[in-house]
This record gives sequence, C-alpha cells and structure tokens, in this order.
Amino acid sequence: MAVRDPELDGAIRRRAEELWEQRGRVDGHSVEDWVQAEKEVTRSWRQKAKLTAAAMVVKVKDVIYTVEYDPAHAGGYRPGEFAPGEALQLRFDREKMYVKRRNGSEFQTTIVKKEKRI
Repeated sequence: MAVRDPELDGAIRRRAEELWEQRGRVDGHSVEDWVQAEKEVTRSWRQKAKLTAAAMVVKVKDVIYTVEYDPAHAGGYRPGEFAPGEALQLRFDREKMYVKRRNGSEFQTTIVKKEKRI
C-alpha cells in the first residue's frame, strides 16, 4: 500500500469541499468531487514540482557540487546555456552558490551535495 503525503491529501480534501460548496452543498456527489479534486490538485502539484525543482552539477577543481535553483528566479537562465566543461564565474556564500551568466546577471542556487573527488 502506498503512503501518500498528508499535505497532498489535505489539499485534495479542501478542494473537494470547495467543489461541494460550489454545488450548493448538495449531497450524493462526494466521490465525484473527490476524484475531480484529486485530479486538479495532483496536476497542480506536478506542475509546481517541475517549475521549482531544477538542478545542475558544477565541478570546481576536485569538488563536485550538486545545486538546486528555482527556474522562476534564475534571471532567465535555461538548462543548456552553459556548455559542458565551460568555465563559469561563481561566488559562494555559505550554502549558496551564485552563477554569473554571459549577460552579467547572476542567479542563486542552493548547494545540496558537495563531493570531493580524489
């Protein structure tokens, strides 16, 4: 049996209740409302995950960094903008790595993994 995220179930329940309210609180459609709510909410969550979960790998000397960033706040950066092996201008501040783009702007990433290669 799969265990679902309680937050997801709560969002589905709230949306199903909204649908019930929109229907004028008419009973007898709870399964229909739940199925519709589940469809809408899971679609929305998948889209958010796609928009907010982007990552890249950057090698600096003998250290490999895996970083995540929010595409909506990456100053227009798109995957593939930098060629593999291309030298990058980077700035570090604690768990953050800032990547300078060709146009001079910079976008913030969060370091999620740091691996030293020998």
